[in-house]
Amino acid sequence: MLFFANLIDGQHNAYDFLIRQLEQHGINVIACFGNDRQVLDTLLLDRDRRSRVDLVVAFSLKLYSAIDDDLRRALIDMNVPVLDAVNLYSNTIDAWRQDPIGIRPLEVVWTIAVPEMSGAAQPTPITGKIRLTDPDNGKRFSCTRPLRRR
Repeated sequence: MLFFANLIDGQHNAYDFLIRQLEQHGINVIACFGNDRQVLDTLLLDRDRRSRVDLVVAFSLKLYSAIDDDLRRALIDMNVPVLDAVNLYSNTIDAWRQDPIGIRPLEVVWTIAVPEMSGAAQPTPITGKIRLTDPDNGKRFSCTRPLRRR
């Protein structure tokens, strides 16, 4: 389950890479984007409310999802593990690896605590940002990249 920021032009390469990695290990991937509850109800649950998948890797299920009883019921109906896929927003990948604090306290609230209240388990940093410089104009920008050893 993807979040809208995962699909911004120039930022989706990390997610394309992760999908290819899962598929190379024989995992059938259904990439989903949209309202979390609607994605669960229409794409991941069948008409009898049985799960069509064995695992959910959720880059979404952050922000408002913990207070949504319908979404929580849909996750219960699925009865499969929900991996809380964490994108590192505050630090670059290298800074995160070197920082003894790790994920910043404010980020912990919405990347780990809120998804856990929704039913997601095992918060796992999967992607992060790197800073690059445009060779044509010298401007600095950030791109999302997968954490290679996850």
